[in-house]
Amino acid sequence: MPRREADTQPVKGSSHSVARAADRYREQGRFDDAIMLCLQELKASPTYASARVVLGRAYLESGDSVKAEEEFHRVVELSPENLRARMHLGQICETQGRVEEAIGHYEKALEFSPLNREIRASLLRLRASISPFATETLADLMPRKASRIKPPPSIGSCSMSNPSTKRFVGS
Repeated sequence: MPRREADTQPVKGSSHSVARAADRYREQGRFDDAIMLCLQELKASPTYASARVVLGRAYLESGDSVKAEEEFHRVVELSPENLRARMHLGQICETQGRVEEAIGHYEKALEFSPLNREIRASLLRLRASISPFATETLADLMPRKASRIKPPPSIGSCSMSNPSTKRFVGS
């Protein structure tokens, strides 16, 4: 696809707009442009986690899983709760057969997003792959909440002063 001159001009603006532009390049399959733009931004703002995530994704999608993994580790160092980086680390490890390591990344991601079905499904799949006797279900990985609903009173605790319960208790 031919590039228009406007497409190849340096992106100016906030770090956020630069990261968005790099992500658009990545989505269009223009990985070299995305990588170059992220690296340029990271020279000025080396701790900008969003640019590092986009850079990691561009590396991953261009086939360089080693550099992608390095970037996602940097993101986790900068922002331990970054779910996207943890998910990508889990996927990279899983693809490379490093199942225990992938499980660790997914478990950490689950701490930050306990209702995420994709993470829970990945954990179940991986745990089942290393143990044919795994019996967990998605419900087992759901966070537990204390029930706020009171159970109905048993017949023995019904009040005899309530006319509607007299017929159930018997005399």
